[in-house]
Amino acid sequence: MKNRLPADFLWGNSVSSMQTEGAWNEGGKGMSVYDIRQPAEFASDWKVATDSYHRYREDFDLMQDLGMNCYRFQIAWSRVCPDGDGEFNETGDCLLPSIYR
Repeated sequence: MKNRLPADFLWGNSVSSMQTEGAWNEGGKGMSVYDIRQPAEFASDWKVATDSYHRYREDFDLMQDLGMNCYRFQIAWSRVCPDGDGEFNETGDCLLPSIYR
C-alpha cells in the first residue's frame, strides 16, 4: 500500500518580506525599521537578504522543481506606501508585476 497525498493538497512555502526581499533602496521603497537595524554578530542586516526582489524567477523555478504548487509571500509596506501613510508607490515596481502575470 502506498501513501499518497490528496490531489488537491497544497504543497508550498511562505516567506516574510524582510527576510527575503533585499533591494532595500530600490523601486521607490521607503525606509523601515529593518533598514536601520544594526545587525548582531554573524547576522544579516537584511539589506540584501536572499534577494528575492531580483531572483524571484529563480526561486519559482526551484519551488516548481520541488513540486510545490502554492506560494504565500509578503510585500513590505514600506515598498507599497513609502512614507508609511498617504500616497502609494507610483513606480508600480513595488508589486513585482511579473508574479501576477
